[in-house]
Amino acid sequence: MSEKSADISASRSPVFASPDLMSRYLAAEINAHRGRLEEALDDYWIVAQASLDPMVVRRTARIALHLSSERALQAVELWVRVSPDAIDAHQALLLLHLKEGRQEDALAAAETLMRSAAIADKDGYLEIAAVATALGDVDEAVILLETVAQKNSEDPGSHYTLGVALFGMKKYVRAESALRQAIELNKDDARY
Repeated sequence: MSEKSADISASRSPVFASPDLMSRYLAAEINAHRGRLEEALDDYWIVAQASLDPMVVRRTARIALHLSSERALQAVELWVRVSPDAIDAHQALLLLHLKEGRQEDALAAAETLMRSAAIADKDGYLEIAAVATALGDVDEAVILLETVAQKNSEDPGSHYTLGVALFGMKKYVRAESALRQAIELNKDDARY
């Protein structure tokens, strides 16, 4: 655990304001340290819901994701709610929707990921592509990336990202087409 995550003070976290939450939090930490993640998740979930402490919610969501818990979607949605600018929370939500084949929800998650990335001065298209290609399900990833490119058809960045992702997926003909579209839209930008 990093110093930053271990440095929860009573003035910043409701966890320390309640003996019950503090007890559950410590039990969760001990269980996690001992590798009993399912038991840890039960206590983290209670503490996360009651405290809405961003650090606890993030840890709860990450453990739920790691365990592929049925609680993962709820935990990640809570994480997005308490940390709306956290890129990794939006990436996790996008990944869950893609894994479940929920394209409409994935598209909505991709759009919020793009907004979160813009706030952090990051390239939202590349953030989406990183999640989509990490999925391993090439078809779902391509559908999402093509939909994002279609919705942002005048933005060369969307076509560029689609092209790079398709190239990484060894779909060379489609990659070339997307990259040519990016070049056509903005011939003066050295990236394209």
